[in-house]
Formats: sequence, structure tokens, C-alpha cells
Amino acid sequence: QSEDWGQTWTTVDGTPVELPLTTLHNDALVRDYQSMGRNCYIKDVNFDKDGNPVILYLTSDNHLPGPEGGIRKWHTLHWDGKEWIESQFTTSTHSYDSGSIWVNGDVWTIIAPTTPMPEGDPRYWGAGGEVVEWTSTDKGVSWTRTKQWTSNSERNHTYVRRPFYADDDFYAYWADGNTDAFSKSCLYFATKAGKIYRMPYNMTAEWQKPEEYN
Repeated sequence: QSEDWGQTWTTVDGTPVELPLTTLHNDALVRDYQSMGRNCYIKDVNFDKDGNPVILYLTSDNHLPGPEGGIRKWHTLHWDGKEWIESQFTTSTHSYDSGSIWVNGDVWTIIAPTTPMPEGDPRYWGAGGEVVEWTSTDKGVSWTRTKQWTSNSERNHTYVRRPFYADDDFYAYWADGNTDAFSKSCLYFATKAGKIYRMPYNMTAEWQKPEEYN
């Protein structure tokens, strides 16, 4: 991090680092997944109420799609002021299953497509799936699946994003698509309470209301 607009940089514990970082093993390294034989895909970074970073990411055996990529594991990694605390809370079926993490005081929320499409369906191994809400009240040590946001969807949902400084009625947004063939892709947004809206696919006027999805 830098607190002087990039003039100097430190690690999370305040240790100064010299730029550029030219080697893999340096003071800024948090987890060496390469030595573990796993790929790491960062999905979001947020900060707890004390300003400490929280990283949401997914790991896989390799870059390959389908079963050859192995089990994709979802993790959070939190700096508690003294050390990094890692937690794995679920698995999914594609490295590009993507979601975000919200921090509201002591309540942390992850919204992501962590439920795959039905097993045996060609969409099962595709990017995305059904959107799920996860909640933690112990700084990411444990997670509870609190809400199923979508189900029985025609296309895979993924890339759930967290808008900055938005109203609770525009809490998350994402898109869907067919992972096996060219298809239309619809845009969605949801309220903090989990009410989902789908944007019009064809605009017939300058202003047009979204439709309720769930």
C-alpha cells in the first residue's frame, strides 16, 4: 500500500519495499500458490471496519476448463492486524465463477455464482451458475449460505459486481449467458434485500423500466 500517492510503498504491516518487485519471493508475497501447484484468481478486495484488507479469490488445479481443472475452491484472506487469516468456504466448477464481497461493520457478505448448473447439463462446467449469498459474522472465519438469489435459470449467471457508494436498491449487478453457444446476454441488478431486476433486452423508448426477475 501507499499513503503518499505512490511515492513510497509498504507491505500490510508497514514494512517498506523497494520498487520494482522483480522476484516472486519478496516481502509483499501473501500466499505462494505456485509452490502449492494451484492457480489463483482474485475476485474482489475490500476492507474491514478497521481498514484491514479482505481478499476474495478462487483457486484451481490449473487453467483448463471442465473437470481437468480440478476442484475450484473459494477462499477469503483477511489481515487481522497481526497475521493473514485464510478461510475456504465452498467450491464451484469454473475458474471464472466471479463474485464480490461486501463489508458492513461486523457482517460480511459474498454474492457469487457458487451453485453450478445441474450435473450432467453441458452448462455445469461453464463459467458461472446460480447466484448465492454467503454471510459471515466472525470476520470470515466461518461462512453460512444465507440466500439463493437465482434458480432454474436458462443461462449461467456470473461476474457479480459490487458498485461503489451505491444505494441499497442497487446493491449488486451482473450478466448471464450461454457458455456453450452464442446467445443473448441479459443484465441484472439487485437490492440489498435480494430483489432482482432484469434490464430490458430491447429498448423501445428513451426510458424504460426493468422487469422484476424473481
